[in-house]
Amino acid sequence: RVSWIWMAHGTSDNGDLEMHEALQVEWSKSRARKERWLEEVLIVQEEMWRVLISLEHRANVWDSRASAQSTHVPKLAEGIQAYAVKQARILQHRIDFFHHLW
Repeated sequence: RVSWIWMAHGTSDNGDLEMHEALQVEWSKSRARKERWLEEVLIVQEEMWRVLISLEHRANVWDSRASAQSTHVPKLAEGIQAYAVKQARILQHRIDFFHHLW
């Protein structure tokens, strides 16, 4: 559907014609801005989804590190496991927060 602005005709006065052309230009600029903002919304939504996927991947990596046996020294293994569990938990809290926020 064509906008009313393209169908409206000014009077024969040259000033009205210039004003009408200026309105058409402004309308075109406004429409282009709207289209850019719609695109920006889609980009931000995609970025939000990618952040969640990335955080989930990182949390899974830390979970796998927590369950992996990386050393034969019991105290060191316990510390490594505790750190990995803590990191996975921090990332999971971020994921939950972003799910709630978004």
